[in-house]
Amino acid sequence: MATKTQQIIIPRNWLFGRINFVYANLNNLLSCNPANFTEGEKQELRKARHILKSILNNKLINNEELKKQIKNGKI
Repeated sequence: MATKTQQIIIPRNWLFGRINFVYANLNNLLSCNPANFTEGEKQELRKARHILKSILNNKLINNEELKKQIKNGKI
């Protein structure tokens, strides 16, 4: 039987894998097909890319915070 931490962290890691996949596809769209988008769309896609990259970069920091919350019984 999985621990409470494992029940949260394992699906979380899978979700972060999906976020990374979306981030990579977004990078590909912006670099290979820029003519297919208006300048406004490109700006919105860049914002989305920035948000996804920020989430991915902060994953380890947030993992530690999540583990603390689990230990303290907040989750």
